[in-house]
Amino acid sequence: MRILFKIPLALAGLFVLYFGAMIIVDKVYIQSRFKELEMAAASRDLARVMSAIDSESEHLATFVADWSNWDDTYAFVAGENSDYIETNLGLEAWKATKADIIAVYGLDRKKRYSGRLDTASDAIVPDDTFPSEAPLDAPYIQSGRADESYIQGFMDSPRGYYLIASTPILRSDTSGPVRGSFIMGRRIDRSFDAALSGRTSVAAELHPPAATGIDFARLLSKERFLETSVDAIRGYALLRDLWGSPALVISTKTEREISAWGRETIRVSRYLIVGLGIAFCFVMVVLMSKLVIRPLSIIRAHIKYFEIEGGARLPPSLIARADEIGDLSAAFQQMSESLAVQDRELRDANDKLESKVEERTRELARASDDLRLMAKVVENTSEAVVITDLDAKMLVVNEAFCAGSGYSRDELLGKNPRILKSERHDEVFYRQLWEHLLAEDTWTGEIWDRKKSGEVYPKWLTINVVRQEDGLPRWFVGLSSDISRIKETEERLNKLAYYDPLTALPNRALFLDRLEHAMLRSRRYASRIALLVLDLDRFKIVNDAMGHPMGDRLLVEVSRRLSGTVRDSDTVCRLGGDEFTIILDQVGRGEFAGSVARNIIEELGKPFLLHDREVFIGASIGIALFPDDDETAEGLMRKADAAMYQAKSGGRDTFRFVSSETEATSMTRLTLESELRRAVEHRDFEVHYQPIVGLADGLIHGAEALVRWRRNGELVAPGSFIGLAEETGIILKLGDWILAEACAAAMRWFRDGMPIAISVNFSPRQFEHVGLARKIEACLAATGLPPELLVVEITETAVMADVAMAQRTMNEFREIGMKIAIDDFGTGYSSLSYLSRFPVDKLKIDQSFVRGIKSEATMATIVDAVIAMSRSLGISTLAEGIETETQLSYLQKRGCDEGQGYLFGKPVEEDRFIATVASLSRSTRI
Repeated sequence: MRILFKIPLALAGLFVLYFGAMIIVDKVYIQSRFKELEMAAASRDLARVMSAIDSESEHLATFVADWSNWDDTYAFVAGENSDYIETNLGLEAWKATKADIIAVYGLDRKKRYSGRLDTASDAIVPDDTFPSEAPLDAPYIQSGRADESYIQGFMDSPRGYYLIASTPILRSDTSGPVRGSFIMGRRIDRSFDAALSGRTSVAAELHPPAATGIDFARLLSKERFLETSVDAIRGYALLRDLWGSPALVISTKTEREISAWGRETIRVSRYLIVGLGIAFCFVMVVLMSKLVIRPLSIIRAHIKYFEIEGGARLPPSLIARADEIGDLSAAFQQMSESLAVQDRELRDANDKLESKVEERTRELARASDDLRLMAKVVENTSEAVVITDLDAKMLVVNEAFCAGSGYSRDELLGKNPRILKSERHDEVFYRQLWEHLLAEDTWTGEIWDRKKSGEVYPKWLTINVVRQEDGLPRWFVGLSSDISRIKETEERLNKLAYYDPLTALPNRALFLDRLEHAMLRSRRYASRIALLVLDLDRFKIVNDAMGHPMGDRLLVEVSRRLSGTVRDSDTVCRLGGDEFTIILDQVGRGEFAGSVARNIIEELGKPFLLHDREVFIGASIGIALFPDDDETAEGLMRKADAAMYQAKSGGRDTFRFVSSETEATSMTRLTLESELRRAVEHRDFEVHYQPIVGLADGLIHGAEALVRWRRNGELVAPGSFIGLAEETGIILKLGDWILAEACAAAMRWFRDGMPIAISVNFSPRQFEHVGLARKIEACLAATGLPPELLVVEITETAVMADVAMAQRTMNEFREIGMKIAIDDFGTGYSSLSYLSRFPVDKLKIDQSFVRGIKSEATMATIVDAVIAMSRSLGISTLAEGIETETQLSYLQKRGCDEGQGYLFGKPVEEDRFIATVASLSRSTRI
């Protein structure tokens, strides 16, 4: 048979085999696989419907518990609340609970009330479903134990089946004794079926067993099964009543869409393959005839002529073809022409062969020398070198390779490099390595090997293919170096980049990455995640009082407790300072996040032992849910942060979920910050002055400069914005302006013959700022105010934050000539030993102690101690917040030097303050 017919027949046979294979695969595998998938989907639909019924039962039980654990119900069963039914079980209450039947039994099993909702008349009517006295074996009656849980299940009645729940009747605080049973039921009807189908997205119905037309004996034996038809799969499950008897049958219907689609796809594919096969065979016959068969016939004819005549010349059109036919024609023509010159070439070749033998001998000698040199280079190089044949048997290894692997040369030669395999890479890795090597003649990359000792180590490996002169591969050469130290360095750098060095928790960068991944998983699986932002309460107090090392130890212990409170799948991060975040993955409801937050607050509320001292802190937590509260990481973080600030405002040691109130608080905070920055730029502030009076002579000794914000035409007290200014850093620029204004005012008074000392408050943020003393000195120089007329007030907490820094800065103040006062003394953690080391001129007793002088003995004792201590150190005292003559008298008797408060005068504008000073007939002393 000729080639012209063999190729199309072969192709046709292949198409027939392929077509038959498709039919077999469809019948044997595809359709059965489709059926398995549809059966699994139908089984899940049936399980989802049963789960929905259980959920409805739990929901009903929750309603019943709300009514049974109620003092009014408790009194009604005892006969003490006669108008209970009329007051509480009206039509609106029935509709709110979605109950179709309600019954109340006393502990004596006698019915106190029974009613049902008649949907036809939309009214409550008496019901006889439950007997007036329940039988002893009635499963819906509670036994009388206070710890008994609710009873729930199905119950038949003349009007059909009900889903009922019964709980013991207790007081509102769930205390006993039990006084009866509260029963509530919902009717199983078409509306119940429709709601069930809507909730599960499954076509589902509930029927009595006799109404389904199925094999009931089969259902009793299996409880649930599936039936398959051409178009759908029906699922059946048996539900039992409170007595354990068969009650209802759940039926579901799942359409067989996958099988229908598969059959249609296979049918279309068959027609397409048959058409393509016929067309392909036809095209192949035409092309073979034109391009191959006809030219071969011409060449055969010329070969016959060559056999007879001894020479032939093919048509130039055949020789010029750029394919195998053209190559064959050209070769035949060349063969014919070359026969004439072969004899001469043979003689010339013999002469040249002798000279080539001599030259080749010299080349072999040089090659031998080169090989010895290369052997020395390979042996002495620091990189590990191995040479294998095409069967991957090691032929050459150098000393560096032996030292790195732990094997001797004899143990390696002739072996396959797979003896070093570490099992860190799968078969795909090695397959891709060899594919790349054979395609590109080289491969470079990181690979992990195992030493003879069993140690696994990484190395950087380069493999090259060495080819022969004919281009075929001959050897494989590998060069490698141990990169263990490089990997260790990379790991350390990665840990520094993504983990907090103190607590070893993920830092902000890794937190954001994990939050994004958690959000992607949540979107993919339609789940919910919770983000908790946690800020420690009272941490700064501990850190300032006990020092930063103890503060760091506290943060480490907090991190340990946080990690132990959450699941392994959750993420605890430290963003910086005392701020932490927790990502709760796969949370069903927000209540779970609240429960975790509550556990965290409880855990952090336990005492911490630091340096043999018990320390107590707390936590404020803000909770945001994804995707409920926001669908971006930035928005989720912002809202959780706002909720955390809401928790702090709510009294600390608590948590808050994101709400409209937290959003408003966050926007208010942002608006306030924006307005505050704008106010600093436009200088919308005023400095008011409050007199400082000597308690012994009643004269004005000085004034304190207090800032006020003129916002929208109204004055805003500093308590509303100083905290935000401190937090955002605005206080630095605002504080410079207050200092300049106060010094300028004091200088004006000095020139007018009133040398009144001016006291200026400096926040902790300002006090820790480098160059504060030089800045104050520059301000004094600019205004001309004598340094002795400026009193720098610093809070006790700011001083104790960094004792060494505070001592240096205060010594610089003293060198300039300024006076130094400790503000709010007694509220912090300073001690007499520390106080004696500071160049302090005055202690300001906090107003909280002054207010409690007469009401609390402890407050009075603290005031007495501060005055006595100051006198022993040669430091004057000033009492803040004096408002009554009683307080003034007490402080005068104790020897307090100066006072300040509404009793002497409120903070006022400069002109009013000067008017007050000028109106005094007695002279003012500093």
